[in-house]
Amino acid sequence: MKINNEFLEDFELDANDHGEPHWFIDRRISALKQLDKLDLPVSKYFTNEDILIKLTSPQRIRSKKNLIDSEKITGSTISQFGQTVIKNDLPEELEAQGVVLTDIFTALRIHPRLIQKNLMDKVISPDEDKITAFHLACINSGIFLYVPKDVKLTEPIKIDLIQDDTKKGDLNTHALIVAENDSAVTVEQTLSNFGDNQNNTNLFVEVLSRANAKVNYSLKSESNSKLVYLRTRAYLSRKAEVDWDMNLANQKDTWADFSDNLFGADSHINLDWTSNESVDKITEISTSFDKHGMNSSITMNGQKY
Repeated sequence: MKINNEFLEDFELDANDHGEPHWFIDRRISALKQLDKLDLPVSKYFTNEDILIKLTSPQRIRSKKNLIDSEKITGSTISQFGQTVIKNDLPEELEAQGVVLTDIFTALRIHPRLIQKNLMDKVISPDEDKITAFHLACINSGIFLYVPKDVKLTEPIKIDLIQDDTKKGDLNTHALIVAENDSAVTVEQTLSNFGDNQNNTNLFVEVLSRANAKVNYSLKSESNSKLVYLRTRAYLSRKAEVDWDMNLANQKDTWADFSDNLFGADSHINLDWTSNESVDKITEISTSFDKHGMNSSITMNGQKY
C-alpha cells in the first residue's frame, strides 16, 4: 500500500484542523508510513485488504444528537453517537477522586500525559500489523477511562457506542481503560448502529491493569455493520485481574482477536465469550496469551489454562 506525499500533506492538515496535538499527528503519520511494510494478521476468511483498510483523513464529522431517542441511552454513563458525545454523566464524587471519563480527542487536549504514555504503546503497538497501524492512523472516535490509585468504583461505568450510519464512513473507535494500583472498576459497553448506510466497525479495547487492580469489562455488540473487527488486549501487572465478558451478537461478519499480556506475577485473566452463529455470516475468533509473570493464570469459557 503506497501512500503519496500529497495524501500525507492533506492528512496532516485535516488533523491540525481537528485540533490534535503535534505528537499525536506525528504518530498518525508514522503509522501511515508503515502500512506498506506490514502484513495483515493471519485470517482464514478475512484476507481482502481493500475491505479491511479504508484510509480516511481525521476530519471532524458531527452527528445530530436529536436523532437518538433519549430512552435508548437511559442508564448509560457516557454515550457517543459517531464522533459526538451526546451524554456524559460521570458522578461528581468520582471526578473529585480523580476519575477521568471522556472521549479520546478531549483527553488528547486535557489529559495529554495520560494519553501519550498509554494509548497504543504499552498494550497494543501500532507496528504489530497492518490493522494496528491503520487503526492508529485513522482513529475517529473513542472513550478514555482513568481510575486513580486506591479508587474502587462500586457502580459500573456504562458506555453506549452508537455508530452513525446516517453518514457514509467507517467507525474506527478505541476504548482505553487505565486502572492504577489497588483500584477497581467495572465497564459495561454496548455497540449498536443508527441509520441505513452499510459501514465497517473497527473497535480496539486496551486495558492497562496496574498492581492489585481489578477490571471487569463486558461488551454487548449488536452491530449491523458489514464487518466488525474487534481487537482487545490487557496488560496486567503484579496480582492484577481482568475479566472479559464478550457477547458478539452482530448481524453480519465478525472478526475478533482476544489477547492478553500477563506480565506480572500472580496476575489472572478470565475470558468468556459467546457469538451468534448462522450460515449467512462469518464469525472468526482468535485468542492468544503471553504469560510472563510467575503463577499467572488464565480461565477461558470456564476452562483453566
